[in-house]
Amino acid sequence: MSLPCLLQASPPASPFGGASLWLMMVPIFVAYYFLILRPMTRQRKQQQEMQSSLKSGDRVLTTGGLYGTVAKVRDDRIYLRIADGVQVELARTAIASVPPRTEGE
Repeated sequence: MSLPCLLQASPPASPFGGASLWLMMVPIFVAYYFLILRPMTRQRKQQQEMQSSLKSGDRVLTTGGLYGTVAKVRDDRIYLRIADGVQVELARTAIASVPPRTEGE
């Protein structure tokens, strides 16, 4: 056999034709949706609900790692008391979580 003869050989035909690629891709897209996209959407929605339900007196953790107590809530801003007489102004989206209260608080 010569090289031109090998290059002209066509690959064996798939029994499913061109649909075999789609038959493999559909389960991958379904798995991607249920394992990645859906949980991320649910987590983002919970985060937005938590941030919109903040009120004065809530103890929070910021994305920067600061713990503090919400002093005032404005439209898109939170005034956080991090020490006696020390308040910082943060974007509402900078609040990462509302940690559970411990016995000492």
